[in-house]
Formats: sequence, C-alpha cells, structure tokens
Amino acid sequence: MEFSLTPEEASCLSDDLFLITKRRVVEKNVALLFQLQEPIQDWGSTLTGEFHRLFLGSREGKVSTGENYQGLPYQIFDYPRIFDPENTFALRTMIWWGRGVSTVLHLAGDVWEATKEQVLQQLLTFPNDYVVVGDDPWQHHFGPDNFVQISALSGSELAVLADKKFFKIGQRWPLEERGFLLKRVNETVSRWSTFLR
Repeated sequence: MEFSLTPEEASCLSDDLFLITKRRVVEKNVALLFQLQEPIQDWGSTLTGEFHRLFLGSREGKVSTGENYQGLPYQIFDYPRIFDPENTFALRTMIWWGRGVSTVLHLAGDVWEATKEQVLQQLLTFPNDYVVVGDDPWQHHFGPDNFVQISALSGSELAVLADKKFFKIGQRWPLEERGFLLKRVNETVSRWSTFLR
C-alpha cells in the first residue's frame, strides 16, 4: 500500500476550513433528520392493526452517521425501527453525500408475510416509487441491481417480490432537495399509508 499522499490528498488533509465545514454539515444533517421524529409519530398514529401495534412498540428514532457507505459519508435516521428476527418494520431516511436523499420502508418476517398480499396488490398505484429487487436487505443504494422504479417492473420481477423474505419500497431525491426533506418524507409515507392499514 502506498502511504504517501497525492497533492490533492495532502491539500484535503491540511484544509481545516473543509474539515470544519464538513463537521458543521454533519451536525446540520443530524439535526434535520431528528426533525422527522414528530411528523413520523403523527403518521404512525394513523396506522391500524398490526402496523399500529408495531409502531407503538418501536423505540425512539435514532440517527447513525458514518464515513464509508460505498466510499462516501452518510447520515441515517431510523424511525420506526423494529429489527427483530420475527419482524422488521422500519422507515430509514438517508442523506448520502454525493449521491442523494432517500427514504425506504422495510418490512420482513411475520409482518411482511401477513401483509404481503395487500401490499403487492396496491404496489402498481405507486409508479414513481422504487421497490427492491436486490437480495441483500442491508443495501441502501438505488442502483439498478437493488431498486427498480415500480413503473418499470416487469411481470416476472413483480412475481418474484411475492417470494422474497423482505420488502422495501423507497423514494429518492437529489441532494438539492435536502431542504425539503420533511415535506418529501411526509408526502411519501402518507402515500404508503394506504397499504399499511
């Protein structure tokens, strides 16, 4: 491994303004993500049945921050956040530096099995959203091997969703939309409420 720095790397290392600015952006992203707690709590109160019961059992929202999701920094807000072996019911909102902003609803286990039919029956009513086609529930990128826009799903891809052990529906926005995150997430989860009742 080469330990010497290129001129560009050395400049980055010594640029304290860049490093201080990066820290401030992380702090602002974390604060913004925590602002989602209340509107999501309001949304959760509109859910019924098993989803409402699970939502009430969820812990408070949690922000995770990291430096290396596919080489880039990120901040994630999980709420609700139930990741049990029997059930996964989570809403994950991610600010991924250099890539974009997204929110994803993740269902697995008993709750997915119990609601799979009603979710899949309504899926085509969300043509502009994305659904996971990848096999790893812990991948968050919107590459074509992981998420496909619902309007572009083939019949065979749609049939495969019923056999998956987990389900993820998501929406993404460019980083320029970061300032509208609360509005975008609220609009998105309100749309998804139709199959969470």
